[in-house]
Amino acid sequence: MRITGLRVGRDRYPVSQVGETQIARGDLQPSQNQFQVGFVGFNDEPEESLRYTYKLEGGDSDWQGPGRDHEANNPGLGPGHCRFLVKAVNSEGQESATPAEVDFVILPPVWSRWWFQTLALASLAGLVFAAHRYRVAQAVRIERMRTTIGTDLHDDIGASLSQIAILSEVARSDARLGQSAPNERLERVAAALARELVDSMSDVVWSIRAQPEGVDSLIRRMREFANDLLESQAIAFELRAPGPDTHIQLGLEDRRQLLPIFKECLHNAVRHSGCTAVEAELVVEGREILLRIRDNGHGLSNTGGVPRSNGGTGIPSMRRRAESLGGSMQWTSGLAGGCTVEVRLPMRHGAFGKPSL
Repeated sequence: MRITGLRVGRDRYPVSQVGETQIARGDLQPSQNQFQVGFVGFNDEPEESLRYTYKLEGGDSDWQGPGRDHEANNPGLGPGHCRFLVKAVNSEGQESATPAEVDFVILPPVWSRWWFQTLALASLAGLVFAAHRYRVAQAVRIERMRTTIGTDLHDDIGASLSQIAILSEVARSDARLGQSAPNERLERVAAALARELVDSMSDVVWSIRAQPEGVDSLIRRMREFANDLLESQAIAFELRAPGPDTHIQLGLEDRRQLLPIFKECLHNAVRHSGCTAVEAELVVEGREILLRIRDNGHGLSNTGGVPRSNGGTGIPSMRRRAESLGGSMQWTSGLAGGCTVEVRLPMRHGAFGKPSL
């Protein structure tokens, strides 16, 4: 019994002209799952009287035939080890002692192989872990935001409400004593505190509602605050910042911290510097976001200048805000006077274009 031809898919494999009793094809790709085998029997009887029976181990387990066909087709085989066996049967029903055979292995598809499944499971586990870490990071970020907002409300709004309550008690006591003039002064102070309270509440609401990546709202709020504060003191103001046609991205937390720092710097300039002009600049230098504020006052060294870092709560608070974002803050004073405050924050993403007035 001899194998005389072998075709796998569209490819024909070479077989000896006299035929072969055993052929080992090795591993076949999943797409090579169709093959055709040609065979012939050698016997004392004429070829016309021979018939053939065959079977495919790993496929159809039963013997097929006997029949007179010299070919067997096996389409659509599944993955795994297969062995094709064929025997010749003579006119008396006797089978050949040794069958001819073809051995081969059809590989499984890539997605069903162990290494692919292991990689897929590892990737899935990595995605689940990354999603969990992201959710935890978001929860921590939200909790920090809540803590920061709660601190701002307690420090700014709570302090203002306490002062208003104290002034109300003083006014009530003065009213019982028949003193009206002090009450008028108390009313003016209470009105000023109420306006500061409204501004603080407005900042908190803005920080929550503002777009998470936009910086335009920050620039607009800086201009509005500076104009309201400095115009009443006859102090000239100029702000250099990127124009609206420039794509800019700035994190929400960065914006929330930059605005209080900017406001505190302007308050210090008005209260302590004796300046007539203030310049502010918001740009990018290298991989840092830079907020620079200059005034033309008498500087830090003269009496009545901006408090040192170890005095008051404004400067330490600004420094903490900058450091909480991984940045820094520095004060410098020129020989001719004036003070410059520089706040540098690491640029996480986004780009700044040319500054515009």
